[in-house]
Amino acid sequence: MSTTHHAYHRLLALPGAAGLVAWTSLARLMYGVLPLAMLLLLVERRHSYAEAGAALAAYGITAGLLGPVRGRLADRLGSRSAMGMMGLALTVSLVGVILAAGAPLVILVPLLLLAGSTPPPVGPLMRASWRRLTQGDRALLARAYSFDVVSEDLIFLIGPLLAAPGVAWLGADTVVVGSALTLLVAATVLGQLMPRASATAQGARGGGRPTPLWQSWGFLLGLAPMVALGLLLGSLGIAAVAVVLAAAGTTLAGLPDGVLAVGSVSAGLFFGRRSWPGSPSQQALALVGACSALVLLAALSTGDLVIMLLVLVGAGLCVSPAIVCSYLIADRAAPLATMEATSWVNSAFNVSLAAGTAGAGVVVQAWSAGAAMAAAAMAAGVVLGLGALGQRFGRAPATSGEVAG
Repeated sequence: MSTTHHAYHRLLALPGAAGLVAWTSLARLMYGVLPLAMLLLLVERRHSYAEAGAALAAYGITAGLLGPVRGRLADRLGSRSAMGMMGLALTVSLVGVILAAGAPLVILVPLLLLAGSTPPPVGPLMRASWRRLTQGDRALLARAYSFDVVSEDLIFLIGPLLAAPGVAWLGADTVVVGSALTLLVAATVLGQLMPRASATAQGARGGGRPTPLWQSWGFLLGLAPMVALGLLLGSLGIAAVAVVLAAAGTTLAGLPDGVLAVGSVSAGLFFGRRSWPGSPSQQALALVGACSALVLLAALSTGDLVIMLLVLVGAGLCVSPAIVCSYLIADRAAPLATMEATSWVNSAFNVSLAAGTAGAGVVVQAWSAGAAMAAAAMAAGVVLGLGALGQRFGRAPATSGEVAG
């Protein structure tokens, strides 16, 4: 533990890092509080979980899909202007959601779509800041991304635990508004604290019009591990829970997420402490490939709950390191547009997570939980195969300023 503490203490000792981490943690905590608070608000006003869930999905759709757009906007306008503007837009739109929470869906859903398009890109800003603070030290950057992924996971676990009692004591509308206002302040401060780009990077940015990231096949193929990982975890979110419900009842339904989180956080902390062989692309493919194999093994172990959960701990060990590698891939592919680039990683994961969840629901209903896990493992294998072929025969992602936002 002392070695790990020393390894990560160096990160927080970088100029300005402690303040950035503190304000980022506060903003992320609000992102962890908001979904549950919004759900409870809509259930309270509409008296329908079905309508509340469908309406809240509108927020999630634009929040996930438009992440790269928000990152690109922040790259173009600069964090000092963009973060405060988006934080203010989110606050205003959420006030509109509160006022229209009991209105017909035709009024409420557009407001939620608008709210989902405005969240400030806090995570991408923090990762862009780490890149500038580490000043080209790849090993230190990998450690920083590991710290970032693990801290984000832990904060998002804490957020819902605070949201429920907060709603009980203060009311859902108060918690939503308070979270939005806190997020506005944190995002505005982060925009001011973000380190400026080096003179070299600024000069490169001005040297010609860069190719948009979505037009770079090298960059898009680099997202394959995250797409595959999202399919796997989305499937487990339904299939593994179905196994637990059948074997042990509702009380233990949170075990799959819990064991995955334990494995992920533990591996994330360990992964950032040292350098590993191979490029980030090779590491990501290997890690998600191992995760796919373990999910397939879990599919064969659904008859024994303990064995299945132990296998899922192993699958969790692959998660945080794979995400770290994907951020490094994006960073190398688009060093001049880090906020947009890592936003693509998040969007690829979130969209495929939703697809994996939806697909698993259908397969579990029609066949079995084991079949859903096996199908996800095979689908992930196909995606990883395409990514590996692209890495072998396609053009490598750019490492200079030729691809940017």
